[in-house]
Amino acid sequence: MRASISSRFSAMNLDMIIFGLLWQSMNMLIAKIFPEIRAPLNSLLLGSLTAFFYFIYPTKKTGQTVGKRLLSLKVVPVAGSQVALTWSQAILRESGGKLLGCLPLGLGYIWAYTNSEHKAWHDYLSKTQVISLIWEEEKTLLQKLQHIMLGILSIPLGVALILGIFLYTSLPLDSIKEKIEVSGIQVGHLSGSLAGGLHFSEIKRQDKDQSFYLNSIDVKCNLSALVYDRVFFIEKLTAEEGHIEVPENFSWATIFVNLISLGPTRDQGQDSDLGISLGNFKMGKLHFKNIFFEHNKKVILQLQEFALKNLEMADKELFINEAQFQTGGLTMKAQDFKSSFGRLEVAAVTGGLGSEFLPILKVPVDFHLKGVVGKTPKGTKIEGGMTLDKIKFTYENESLTVNVDKLLLNEMFKTALPLEELNLKLTAQGEDLLKLQSSLNVEYGIKVCGNEFQPTQEKELLVFARTDRQFSFKMTPKPVMDLGKVIFAKESTLDDLFFYEVHGRKQIGSDFISPQEMLADLCYQQTFARLQPSQAEALKPLVKVLETPPSSVELIQEVTREAQNFLRLGKYTEAKSLLEAIQISSTPLSAVVLGAFYNVKAWAYLKSGDPQEASQAFEMAFAARKDISDAEGMWRANEALKKDQEALKWLDYIKMTLQTNPELSGHLTPNLKKKIVEETSSH
Repeated sequence: MRASISSRFSAMNLDMIIFGLLWQSMNMLIAKIFPEIRAPLNSLLLGSLTAFFYFIYPTKKTGQTVGKRLLSLKVVPVAGSQVALTWSQAILRESGGKLLGCLPLGLGYIWAYTNSEHKAWHDYLSKTQVISLIWEEEKTLLQKLQHIMLGILSIPLGVALILGIFLYTSLPLDSIKEKIEVSGIQVGHLSGSLAGGLHFSEIKRQDKDQSFYLNSIDVKCNLSALVYDRVFFIEKLTAEEGHIEVPENFSWATIFVNLISLGPTRDQGQDSDLGISLGNFKMGKLHFKNIFFEHNKKVILQLQEFALKNLEMADKELFINEAQFQTGGLTMKAQDFKSSFGRLEVAAVTGGLGSEFLPILKVPVDFHLKGVVGKTPKGTKIEGGMTLDKIKFTYENESLTVNVDKLLLNEMFKTALPLEELNLKLTAQGEDLLKLQSSLNVEYGIKVCGNEFQPTQEKELLVFARTDRQFSFKMTPKPVMDLGKVIFAKESTLDDLFFYEVHGRKQIGSDFISPQEMLADLCYQQTFARLQPSQAEALKPLVKVLETPPSSVELIQEVTREAQNFLRLGKYTEAKSLLEAIQISSTPLSAVVLGAFYNVKAWAYLKSGDPQEASQAFEMAFAARKDISDAEGMWRANEALKKDQEALKWLDYIKMTLQTNPELSGHLTPNLKKKIVEETSSH
């Protein structure tokens, strides 16, 4: 008896469901065991092999696939049910014939509705027909119900299979790749599936806006969280290597500031979202290796490893359960990190520093801290310790306290001087770095050459006394303009950060005839001439410091250059603060050095919107060196102050100077030169 249309349709759906499950299961198994052979072509070859053993082989041997067996159907030759199918009939029917029937919108299958024999195109092409092994009138009620239920269930199961193939195979990846590349990001080979996870051989972008490269990226998203909870949830994101182009002054501090800015802040009492938001976002695991931060193809920072666990971003609040990273000489692990509304909080940070990261160190140093960084200093509270808590520090209510207990300087830091055990208490009060520096109060004791120096009542000098000798020692910070540049230099030592002064006098007998003799007497209680070569060599660095005090002129010149760099970068406030911190009234300076200092200071005031202070500084600069550029500054400052007569006087002075010395026009700004040329032409 010929098979009904409904039974054939149900059998076809069941076969496609079972075949799809088999194909996908084999795909996932091979991808897990042999990930290196994941590719669309290999998946197609696997599908062809599965189709042969599921459709062609059983059709040739028994005339039945699993779906046809469940619905009591069988494929037989037109010649009769007792004649066996040939291989050519089975192959033609189950491959080329069915493919041909699918192509014109399934017309080959719909054709079965148009003829009494219920034959589709692949039946005609292979000279076969589908029969029912049970006559309709012979079917029991149970068999009829089973066939009906199988037919009904085959439809939603077929839809589920199509959706599963879409999510768990690589079929939609080309469209994903196209959508990513529309944004300007180039994607290498893409494999995997939406639900099972995607693998990118590389992701890169290189244009005026961004430049980065990541290699071997795996991404897996939680689709149910997106659908049901409306949360974009990345279960896993990994990358093996990366190169990211960053600004020249990029540093770890840059990353820290960006993390704080993830939450919104308040601007002058007004509600305004100044931070950025990622929306409702979760990440289960992130793991990056070998990320290079570069500027003009020169490596600025290298991140060997960076990992996150359980990151959540919702309502512009960021929470990270655990974060850790490792770079050359630095390891750090943070627990329960929170950032919201310009406030950063961390439950615990532990890690270690080595000489590869901080060259000033001789041995690795452990550290730990916890606390809160608020929008204002009053909302900030941090406490922690270093090197087995020999160094402890706290910052709370705008007050900084540092305690050092018996720290072995020579063992911990690189120093050429005979500095040994240090005890220190440092306190400071202020809302910014300049105020902290100005209120700095330090009490300390130190061992030098085995002698303990303790503070006097005045706390100005540390004194060590013997019956016939008295020595004093002073250790003061150097006014370093770029602290990061100094401490991260490969050849840096503790001596690059401090000045040392040692004084001594005899209570009995004559004074010391030289610094060498004084230090030899302090360290070895004998004259310098009697020292062993190794002992004399150990004292040479400290003698050199005593004999060559630092030059104030060099310091002022360095400050002037640094402030000029700030002005070029548009950092006017930083330039002004730097220059105001330097006192030059008691320092003898040449007219050139003095004039340059006041000229840069004046421009910093002018750019910061303080023309009155700028006018006074330009006047000091002009008085020192009589330079035409200082005259231009006076003209600009008076114009800003609306003092038209004074401004005109300085402009006339500039014009008269150029009449006798036209080569000085190179000292003026382009805008002023243009103004003078235009006025001269109009007259």
